[in-house]
Amino acid sequence: MATAFQDLKKRHLLLVSDKKSSFPELWKDFLEFYPDITAVNDKYNNLKLSYKQLYEYICWFASGLQHLGLEKGDHICLFSENSSKWLIADQAVLTAGAVNAVRGSQTPCEEFFYIIEHSDSKALIAENLETINKLAVYLENHPPEFIVCLSEEEIPAEIRDNLNVYSFNQVIAKGKRECLKPVSLKRDDPATIVYTSGTTASPKGVVITHGNFLSQLTDLTDVLDFTPGETALNLLPIWHIYERTCEYYLLSRGITLNYTNVQNFKNDINDYKPNYLIAVPRIWEAIYSSIQNEMKKQPALKQKFINFLLKAGEVHIKSRRILNNRCIDNIRFTIKGRIKAFIEFSLTSIFYKLAQKLVYSRLGSALGGNFKLGISGGGALAHHLEDFYEAADLEIFVGYGLTETSPVLTIRNKDNNLRKSAGKPLNQTEIKIIDPKTGKKLGFMETGLVMARGPQVMKEYYKHKEATDKILSADGWLNTGDLGWLTPGNDLVLTGRNKDVIVLSNGENVEPQPLEEACLTSPFINQIMLVGQDKSHLGALISPNIETVRQWAQKQDLQYADSSHIYSCPKIRKLFKKELKQCLQKRSNARVYEKVKCFKLLEEPFTVENGLLTRTMKVKKVEIQKKYRDKIEEMFKI
Repeated sequence: MATAFQDLKKRHLLLVSDKKSSFPELWKDFLEFYPDITAVNDKYNNLKLSYKQLYEYICWFASGLQHLGLEKGDHICLFSENSSKWLIADQAVLTAGAVNAVRGSQTPCEEFFYIIEHSDSKALIAENLETINKLAVYLENHPPEFIVCLSEEEIPAEIRDNLNVYSFNQVIAKGKRECLKPVSLKRDDPATIVYTSGTTASPKGVVITHGNFLSQLTDLTDVLDFTPGETALNLLPIWHIYERTCEYYLLSRGITLNYTNVQNFKNDINDYKPNYLIAVPRIWEAIYSSIQNEMKKQPALKQKFINFLLKAGEVHIKSRRILNNRCIDNIRFTIKGRIKAFIEFSLTSIFYKLAQKLVYSRLGSALGGNFKLGISGGGALAHHLEDFYEAADLEIFVGYGLTETSPVLTIRNKDNNLRKSAGKPLNQTEIKIIDPKTGKKLGFMETGLVMARGPQVMKEYYKHKEATDKILSADGWLNTGDLGWLTPGNDLVLTGRNKDVIVLSNGENVEPQPLEEACLTSPFINQIMLVGQDKSHLGALISPNIETVRQWAQKQDLQYADSSHIYSCPKIRKLFKKELKQCLQKRSNARVYEKVKCFKLLEEPFTVENGLLTRTMKVKKVEIQKKYRDKIEEMFKI
């Protein structure tokens, strides 16, 4: 009976989200289905609210904003990291009929200034006093109508009076005294302006409509079947469209959002014991590395035994994929290949069960013990991570999309978790592959430029018609800029970025992403970026996993006065040369010209702080090439 009731609610939400005109209209349905379920649990802001209580806060905050002068169609900046207060502020802005331009509080000042001016925002919602202070110089010359500070810090009188600053609780108090003015919205009305990460130039403002968001809730319901009252751990930047749409979907399914941050992630995942984790590949990599580091602390003999079990587990799950048609590598597998897979599957079965008991069980504990499903987006999930989590029987659905597509275009699901693919297109979503040069549509298994069309595609780039026309055709096809191919079953397989392709001096085109992923399977390589445009061969900039390198050096009785000597040590360089060769040779379809013949070990990793990673952990290749231009030229001369 309970299952039938859940199915009824699922179908109802599927219908209502498709029929609603704006996101705020959905709250009445949320209240009907989940009034007493905990909606948000945010110990860092001392807020734990049911769906009913959360909606009250949203309405009070929206009414308070209206009282301060926010009207339908107005633009307001929202600069904050992820929290329950961000969600309240965001939903309040939408409920008031306004449009928020979002960014994280740790954004460089220049980007803040650009977004405030470019978005035509009349007011600002800031995470805390530190954020306001960063903007103070700009705001003195470009004063907003008002500022809301989400924290409850004491605001200096000079700043408060000059910039008209109100605290979160003051806005709530104003809202309680005033009646919320109802606002009528249409699906095509803008909901938010999301500024791209700006890996190459000034960020562009992606205009996402209410209809874009609503279509995502409708179409994801067919793929992700969650049960009201289950829990999720929320870590990612909320101003990134991936996390934002995921949180919207979780709310639509009656899930409890538990907020955490990078510093407290490990403790919070054990405390909250979430059922679901929305993450980027970097987080899955960090969890994997923590397990690996624990195993390296074991005695040498035990390490060898564990490594044997892990290898057997890898062979077992790869053979299982072949037998179950769950990997792109065996789309055209022969009968002989299937027989071989069956034999390997049978022979490794006992070792795989032992590995689950002795090794993989630790991963379940590291994820809190109640883990049901992970969602991975915002970048490709490395193949060795796919192997590891699958061997541990922990399901991860990989999805694909862009900020410009709200973001989900494709996603795997339980019935079709095809490894190494980005999944099938959502309902109402079309994917086609074209020749980048001629525009001709290509057939199955032919690599070309990925084009997408559907109800989730953005309205436009704000105040940038030229850029909009360049990426979005008159008949609604969006140029994703990604390269890939479609399987006969219509699963999308991504191979790289069109603009990232490295053209060697011999005319060969190299897609760096698959090669970089292969190299990252080495425990000694933390980050890598391939280079070699117009060169005779490939080179690499490598950020080593310095702790693993040190451990290896100690076993080799290598002594260094300080860590800087590691980067120039001939034996260390020989180690990395060997690792690169082995990682690339393991690829089933390795080509002769896909060899890294020169490399530089970098003492500084790629980080957000040094400007070499975006806030969503994407590598800023242009910035890295600028920073290390001399090193790149030097290594190709050797």
